Amino acid sequence: MMTNYLTAEYLKYRRTSIKRLFFMLPILLILVVYLMHYFMPEGFMDTADFIIITSFNWWTVLFVPIGTAFLVGLVSIMEKKAGNYRIFLSRNLSLQKIWISKVVTIGIFMLYSVAFLALLVVLIEIILGGQIKIKEIITSTLITWVGSVNLVPIYLFISTFAGLILTLFVGIVGMVIGAIMAVKHYWFFVPWSLSLRMLSPILKVHPNGIPLKANDVLLNPSVIQIGLFVSVIYFLTFTFLSSLWFQKEVIK
Repeated sequence: MMTNYLTAEYLKYRRTSIKRLFFMLPILLILVVYLMHYFMPEGFMDTADFIIITSFNWWTVLFVPIGTAFLVGLVSIMEKKAGNYRIFLSRNLSLQKIWISKVVTIGIFMLYSVAFLALLVVLIEIILGGQIKIKEIITSTLITWVGSVNLVPIYLFISTFAGLILTLFVGIVGMVIGAIMAVKHYWFFVPWSLSLRMLSPILKVHPNGIPLKANDVLLNPSVIQIGLFVSVIYFLTFTFLSSLWFQKEVIK
């Protein structure tokens, strides 16, 4: 059963540094944001808005494309040290299910990570005495996750095929291209642009973090439905195709 594969995959990372890193990155980000708010010009932005906008904007711009690439690269290194998957051939296990369970497990850790970030945002706003905008926080959390989980099979394929360095390089290039293309009409063709574009009407900011004017085209909420649909399609397609490749590659 698929649940057995998922359980085994989850337990594999339960006590590793990889899982801890998924929770350390939000802590690092929120500490930076907390310090930054002291240098915010007076009257520039409401404290609650600044915390939410900066946290989720930086998370999608920087931590998702590069942080996810780094963590997925570490997963591949761990697997290669354990025998590079070939041990599964002697156990009559489904290589496709192993690959899919790995993608799903990393995706779940990504959800934990961004949800932990959301919790930290709430705690910081309580400490600073700002207004807690629960609706915006929950919406931003879900959009950020759904819009970026499609990157997991891409990174896992690259890291398994070519290693950590190339995966990080792709993450850096994706970060730059995603930020540029997020404001274009064809933004949905770039997986790295999805969460950035969908967050604009929620946070009311440009992907570069600058507040948008009232009539800006980026405030159109219709992009959210498009982005969510496209991201799910990307995730399913990339996961399925990469699982076929994985099965053929390991059998070789």
